[in-house]
Amino acid sequence: MLEFDENAPFLKATREIPKEAWEQFGQEARDLWAGMDMSQVMKELRGPVELPPTER
Repeated sequence: MLEFDENAPFLKATREIPKEAWEQFGQEARDLWAGMDMSQVMKELRGPVELPPTER
């Protein structure tokens, strides 16, 4: 569905999202990192990290 702005100085149409769609949006969302601390979350996002060898 498109909504037209009659006050714009040019033809401006934007898509309008039905109220029912907004009500359903995010209902099945879940926290992917529930129970993890920030360090664990960063490791999960970053993946394996190879550090350069240190000189002793």
